[in-house]
Amino acid sequence: MVGLATLRVGNFSVAEEVVQETWLAAIDALPKFQGRSSLRTWLFRILAKRAAKHIRRESLVARIFARRSGAHRDPLAGRFTARGDWIVSPAQNTWDPEEQLISRERSEWVRGAIAALPPRQRDVIYLRDLEGWSSEDVSDFLRITRGHQRVLRHRAHAALYNLYLDHFSQKGSRPKSEAQ
Repeated sequence: MVGLATLRVGNFSVAEEVVQETWLAAIDALPKFQGRSSLRTWLFRILAKRAAKHIRRESLVARIFARRSGAHRDPLAGRFTARGDWIVSPAQNTWDPEEQLISRERSEWVRGAIAALPPRQRDVIYLRDLEGWSSEDVSDFLRITRGHQRVLRHRAHAALYNLYLDHFSQKGSRPKSEAQ
């Protein structure tokens, strides 16, 4: 839940708050649950609505704050996974500095490439490929047909692949599969 909320609101700590609000709302609404969908789909639908509500509520405040204070960067950004684990634990930092840089660049590139996708494609990729949801659950959650979900996923994969090829052609090297 925190992963999807982070994808929607763009900040891990805010996503945790949205998940807490979701659980509270779900507990309050549980007597109204009619079982027309799976409990997970119902719960994630509440999460999506809470995230959208949070974005609407905070959008104006964030724009005003950004204008007055300029760009404000979180000093911990990029150090944690969506689940809150260290990307590279400070205590276990025994990697080669070059490998560490390559890994960080790769992670940032993948996050940026997924973030650049249209919202529906981004949601499908996240739920299907990163969270491992079934096609049926994703379609029910996003309230789209299974065919549309497959088209969105295909287009997202194609877009990511094209971004990947463009990224390597700009760096002056081709991926191994392209170079052979």
